[in-house]
Amino acid sequence: MGRKQDLMKESDRLLRRSRVGTPRTRKERRSAIHRMIRDLVRIGVAPRKLQSIHRQHFLALVNDWRQRHVALKTMTNQLGILRTFSKWGQWEWAIPSNQALGLHPPQKTSTRQTATLENPIPRVAHAFTKSILAFQWYFGLTKTEAARVWVDYATQAAGQLNIDRALATNGKERIVPIVSSKQAQTLEHRKQLLGHHATLTDIVPETTLLGLYKADLLIAGLDPHFPYRRQYAKTRLATLSTQLTQTEALKRLQSELGIASKHRVLALL
Repeated sequence: MGRKQDLMKESDRLLRRSRVGTPRTRKERRSAIHRMIRDLVRIGVAPRKLQSIHRQHFLALVNDWRQRHVALKTMTNQLGILRTFSKWGQWEWAIPSNQALGLHPPQKTSTRQTATLENPIPRVAHAFTKSILAFQWYFGLTKTEAARVWVDYATQAAGQLNIDRALATNGKERIVPIVSSKQAQTLEHRKQLLGHHATLTDIVPETTLLGLYKADLLIAGLDPHFPYRRQYAKTRLATLSTQLTQTEALKRLQSELGIASKHRVLALL
């Protein structure tokens, strides 16, 4: 009888000693053990007895799995089953931790962070979309607020844009300071688009306007659901932090953004 068959018979004998788990769990357990044995035999490192399996065997096993592009989740699941199985015998295999084996998810590149690095306004085609993006980017308004905003509420002499309760997403009025030339240009551009109208939604129904916004961004390869006001939050916090303590700066930014909690402000940054 070959080594593979000897090892499988040994494993089945040990597995029969325990009825722990559902029939499905026991079936998966048996499958994982047999897979390990087959792989160890195939790569030429299988020992004669299960109790002789040691750390180097698992290093070779994981290396083989990697070369065969076995999914990370599959590898970690298999090793978890093997760790449980080894505790049932009269020995315990020295299976390295997933971290020691390098089995951890790769760090994700934040697409949200990447999106703030490039101004999206030049990439979109329609003037209405550009204006909605600009109010998010330079004033920190939400998408809906940017579509509805009344620029007559901007008092440039006092250096502020007033967001009243009817407009604010959270139903609370707030003031956004006008501190840059980009903000002044954004206000002037919106006034030119409006003509004698008070808001963009007086020209185009809000549902249609937001549909245009979504389509325009998708055509440009941009995410219409991305919170583009993150750029305002990041740059404004950097400015406030030079004038106030970090706690005071966050509180001021929270007020300007109209966000209910500090945790949500931090999540936006």
